[in-house]
Amino acid sequence: MRFLGSELWIICILLAVILDHFTGDPKSLTHPVVLIGKLIKALTKFLETRGRFAGLVMWAIVILGVFLVCLLIEFITLLNPILFLLLNSWFLSTALAEKSLKDAAVEPVRFIETDLDAARKSVGMIVGRDTGTLSKEGILKAVVETQAENAVDGILAPLFYMFIGCFLSRWVACLNPFTLVYIYKAVNTMDSMVGYTDFPYTKFGYFPARLDDLFNYVPARLGALFLLFSGKLLGRYRKGAYAIFKRFRRSSPSPNSGHPEAAVAGMLGLELCGSQYYFGNYHEKPVVGIAYKTIEEKDVLKTVQIVFLAELLFVLLFTVLLLLV
Repeated sequence: MRFLGSELWIICILLAVILDHFTGDPKSLTHPVVLIGKLIKALTKFLETRGRFAGLVMWAIVILGVFLVCLLIEFITLLNPILFLLLNSWFLSTALAEKSLKDAAVEPVRFIETDLDAARKSVGMIVGRDTGTLSKEGILKAVVETQAENAVDGILAPLFYMFIGCFLSRWVACLNPFTLVYIYKAVNTMDSMVGYTDFPYTKFGYFPARLDDLFNYVPARLGALFLLFSGKLLGRYRKGAYAIFKRFRRSSPSPNSGHPEAAVAGMLGLELCGSQYYFGNYHEKPVVGIAYKTIEEKDVLKTVQIVFLAELLFVLLFTVLLLLV
């Protein structure tokens, strides 16, 4: 793969961003992340009662399995440069979620004035909290929060690992955008499935949760800065937004999710997060941001616009850097 150069990988990434924006997740094919999820589920069923280090064993098996499958696919794509371009562009696009996030944000807003129960059900598909009794304000907050957090998990962090792969593949062919981004997706999927501190994954989920924190450490902080800059360019940047970001970025129990949430809360003048019910249990959590205004439907659209521009700026900057280095 070394002879192909990072320029061809950059083209694959650009095509992937375009594909994701216009087509989103594949409808007629099984999503690669779904297959990863099935492997995680099977290993969890076998290992979950065996303690904390069983979670680490599961994590290692999944990462190794994903890495080997990616290498096999890469070997096949080397048969033809066109095949390389098409397959890698498609696989990279499935690791991004810009269109999916936008569609998921718009759906609850469509119902919020006419059918609050439908809006609650819709937002319940994208958040972990209990949504059955959420108010209109609670629904809108949930949408904005998940947009902010998943801007990193679903868009900026995958792009970060794609571009890191572009750079590393110049010397180590197997550490390319495809293998690195799917290792990240596996790490993120394991965290979402078993990375909890609550029963039944109190011990088993420890390493998947902590390792996801490690993989997202740089993307979360870098992504928050891109969100702030995007908000500034779009005129969504309230006076004092950066001060709000600095004050609340470490408020979340997660070491990473508070950064993008604080960035968006500061720009829009909103108070996000706070205590919620999860699976019927009340969890006390700190708020993020200061409520200078009541949240409105247009704040969801503003967040979608900020996230999309952040993605474009991220791609532009790293593409230029890779071409210059």
